Amino acid sequence: METDLAKILFSNGLAAVAFFFLFAIFWLIMWNFSIGITSIIFGWRRLAAKYPYTETVGDLGTKFSFQSVNVSVFGYYGFFIYVTIYDAGIKIVPMLPYRFMHPPIFLKWSDITGIRYSKLISNMAFLKVGKKTIMIRGESAKYIRQLKKL
Repeated sequence: METDLAKILFSNGLAAVAFFFLFAIFWLIMWNFSIGITSIIFGWRRLAAKYPYTETVGDLGTKFSFQSVNVSVFGYYGFFIYVTIYDAGIKIVPMLPYRFMHPPIFLKWSDITGIRYSKLISNMAFLKVGKKTIMIRGESAKYIRQLKKL
Protein backbone atom coordinates (compact mmCIF):
# COMPACT_ATOMS: atom_id res chain seq x y z
CA MET A 1 0.00 0.00 0.00
CA GLU A 2 2.85 2.37 0.77
CA THR A 3 4.33 1.83 -2.66
CA ASP A 4 0.95 2.57 -4.26
CA LEU A 5 0.79 5.86 -2.35
CA ALA A 6 4.33 6.70 -3.43
CA LYS A 7 3.47 5.91 -7.06
CA ILE A 8 0.43 8.18 -6.89
CA LEU A 9 2.35 11.02 -5.24
CA PHE A 10 5.46 10.85 -7.41
CA SER A 11 3.93 9.78 -10.71
CA ASN A 12 3.26 13.45 -11.24
CA GLY A 13 6.55 15.35 -11.58
CA LEU A 14 4.91 18.36 -9.94
CA ALA A 15 4.68 16.54 -6.61
CA ALA A 16 8.42 15.83 -6.64
CA VAL A 17 9.22 19.45 -7.42
CA ALA A 18 6.86 20.65 -4.68
CA PHE A 19 8.48 18.26 -2.20
CA PHE A 20 11.94 19.55 -3.15
CA PHE A 21 10.94 23.19 -2.66
CA LEU A 22 9.17 22.48 0.63
CA PHE A 23 12.21 20.61 1.89
CA ALA A 24 14.52 23.44 0.79
CA ILE A 25 12.37 26.04 2.57
CA PHE A 26 12.23 23.88 5.71
CA TRP A 27 16.01 23.42 5.62
CA LEU A 28 16.64 27.17 5.24
CA ILE A 29 14.32 27.95 8.14
CA MET A 30 16.03 25.39 10.38
CA TRP A 31 19.51 26.57 9.32
CA ASN A 32 18.72 30.20 10.11
CA PHE A 33 17.03 29.23 13.36
CA SER A 34 20.09 27.29 14.53
CA ILE A 35 22.50 30.05 13.44
CA GLY A 36 20.35 32.68 15.20
CA ILE A 37 20.13 30.68 18.42
CA THR A 38 23.91 30.21 18.33
CA SER A 39 24.38 33.96 18.05
CA ILE A 40 22.21 34.61 21.10
CA ILE A 41 23.42 31.76 23.32
CA PHE A 42 27.15 32.14 22.70
CA GLY A 43 27.22 35.94 23.06
CA TRP A 44 27.94 37.20 19.55
CA ARG A 45 24.86 39.46 19.50
CA ARG A 46 25.69 41.03 22.88
CA LEU A 47 29.24 41.68 21.77
CA ALA A 48 28.09 43.15 18.43
CA ALA A 49 25.59 45.39 20.23
CA LYS A 50 28.34 46.68 22.53
CA TYR A 51 30.93 47.05 19.74
CA PRO A 52 28.99 47.73 16.53
CA TYR A 53 30.63 48.17 13.16
CA THR A 54 30.05 51.57 11.65
CA GLU A 55 31.14 51.92 8.07
CA THR A 56 33.12 55.07 8.79
CA VAL A 57 36.46 53.22 9.02
CA GLY A 58 36.84 53.09 5.23
CA ASP A 59 37.96 50.29 2.99
CA LEU A 60 41.70 50.44 3.59
CA GLY A 61 42.08 47.44 5.85
CA THR A 62 43.99 44.19 5.66
CA LYS A 63 41.47 41.34 5.30
CA PHE A 64 42.09 37.76 6.42
CA SER A 65 39.77 34.89 5.45
CA PHE A 66 39.14 31.56 7.18
CA GLN A 67 40.08 32.79 10.65
CA SER A 68 38.81 31.41 13.96
CA VAL A 69 37.40 33.42 16.85
CA ASN A 70 36.34 32.61 20.42
CA VAL A 71 33.86 35.18 21.74
CA SER A 72 32.98 33.22 24.91
CA VAL A 73 33.78 29.95 26.65
CA PHE A 74 31.57 27.96 24.27
CA GLY A 75 31.32 30.55 21.49
CA TYR A 76 33.95 29.18 19.13
CA TYR A 77 33.62 30.11 15.46
CA GLY A 78 36.15 28.02 13.57
CA PHE A 79 37.60 28.81 10.17
CA PHE A 80 34.64 30.77 8.77
CA ILE A 81 35.38 34.28 10.01
CA TYR A 82 36.70 37.31 8.13
CA VAL A 83 39.00 39.48 10.25
CA THR A 84 39.86 42.89 8.81
CA ILE A 85 42.44 45.03 10.55
CA TYR A 86 42.16 48.80 10.15
CA ASP A 87 44.11 51.70 11.61
CA ALA A 88 41.08 52.30 13.86
CA GLY A 89 40.54 48.70 15.03
CA ILE A 90 39.52 45.15 14.14
CA LYS A 91 36.38 44.09 12.27
CA ILE A 92 35.13 40.53 12.82
CA VAL A 93 32.35 39.11 10.65
CA PRO A 94 31.27 35.54 9.72
CA MET A 95 31.23 34.35 6.13
CA LEU A 96 27.92 34.56 4.31
CA PRO A 97 26.21 31.24 5.19
CA TYR A 98 26.75 31.95 8.90
CA ARG A 99 25.88 35.65 8.92
CA PHE A 100 22.20 35.47 9.96
CA MET A 101 21.81 37.31 13.30
CA HIS A 102 25.60 37.77 13.46
CA PRO A 103 26.18 41.50 12.83
CA PRO A 104 29.80 42.60 12.38
CA ILE A 105 31.83 43.32 15.51
CA PHE A 106 34.25 46.24 15.49
CA LEU A 107 36.81 46.45 18.26
CA LYS A 108 38.47 49.86 18.36
CA TRP A 109 42.08 49.81 19.47
CA SER A 110 41.06 52.09 22.34
CA ASP A 111 38.53 49.45 23.53
CA ILE A 112 41.24 46.77 23.68
CA THR A 113 42.91 47.02 27.08
CA GLY A 114 45.36 44.16 26.65
CA ILE A 115 46.78 41.88 23.95
CA ARG A 116 48.60 38.60 24.45
CA TYR A 117 50.08 36.49 21.69
CA SER A 118 50.65 32.74 21.68
CA LYS A 119 51.74 30.18 19.15
CA LEU A 120 51.00 26.65 20.27
CA ILE A 121 49.82 25.01 17.06
CA SER A 122 48.77 28.18 15.26
CA ASN A 123 49.01 31.93 15.79
CA MET A 124 46.64 33.19 18.49
CA ALA A 125 45.95 36.71 19.75
CA PHE A 126 44.02 37.17 23.00
CA LEU A 127 42.30 40.56 23.10
CA LYS A 128 41.08 41.87 26.46
CA VAL A 129 37.93 43.91 25.79
CA GLY A 130 36.13 45.04 28.93
CA LYS A 131 35.68 41.92 31.05
CA LYS A 132 35.86 39.58 28.03
CA THR A 133 38.84 37.97 26.36
CA ILE A 134 38.40 37.34 22.65
CA MET A 135 40.74 34.90 20.98
CA ILE A 136 41.58 35.28 17.29
CA ARG A 137 43.41 32.42 15.60
CA GLY A 138 45.09 32.48 12.21
CA GLU A 139 47.26 34.75 10.12
CA SER A 140 45.39 37.80 11.42
CA ALA A 141 46.78 37.06 14.91
CA LYS A 142 50.30 37.05 13.49
CA TYR A 143 49.57 40.37 11.77
CA ILE A 144 48.26 41.86 15.04
CA ARG A 145 51.48 40.74 16.74
CA GLN A 146 53.61 42.44 14.09
CA LEU A 147 51.43 45.55 14.11
CA LYS A 148 51.49 45.96 17.89
CA LYS A 149 55.10 44.70 18.19
CA LEU A 150 54.33 42.05 20.81
